[in-house]
Amino acid sequence: MSKTKFNTIINILEIIFFIPTVVSSLVFFFVWPSGNSGYQGGRNLNYVTEFWGLEKQQWSVFHTFVGLIFIILMTSHILLHWRWFTCLPKLLLPKKTSAKKCNTK
Repeated sequence: MSKTKFNTIINILEIIFFIPTVVSSLVFFFVWPSGNSGYQGGRNLNYVTEFWGLEKQQWSVFHTFVGLIFIILMTSHILLHWRWFTCLPKLLLPKKTSAKKCNTK
């Protein structure tokens, strides 16, 4: 498999795992915010026990799982583009000789 094809697959998988990570983060932020908004012995009438069919613990496991896969994919993405990262200072601060030595392809 070529590097370009592998990079495309990694990028597509990153998008696929990024979206549920963001959605689950928003669920935690808006549905189960931290602080005194949780179960308070029956005093909190707005307490939500589940959202979209999943309880808070299930959302937490889901968020952790897709987040870890996303981190692994991002690490592989950075490793695939490591030469670009190492050349970035030379590209941002070009000198006549060092910019020619840095080939990002």
